[in-house]
Amino acid sequence: MDVAELRQAYDELLAEIDAGGFGPPPEGQLSAEQIVAHLAANDELMSEATEAVLAGSPFAYYDLDTIHRP
Repeated sequence: MDVAELRQAYDELLAEIDAGGFGPPPEGQLSAEQIVAHLAANDELMSEATEAVLAGSPFAYYDLDTIHRP
């Protein structure tokens, strides 16, 4: 599996995060910190789902309680 494009996208995202300087979000929108936390939580969930599928176990990826934890 070629992951070069995905790796490049993450490298660009992490460079933006490291650069910082994010202003407050528009009213009712997520802050930069909340967006990064959401991405990290979803990456963790995707890893768990992949491991479960490879092990032959059932897995419900879309678990709202986990995705929307504070």
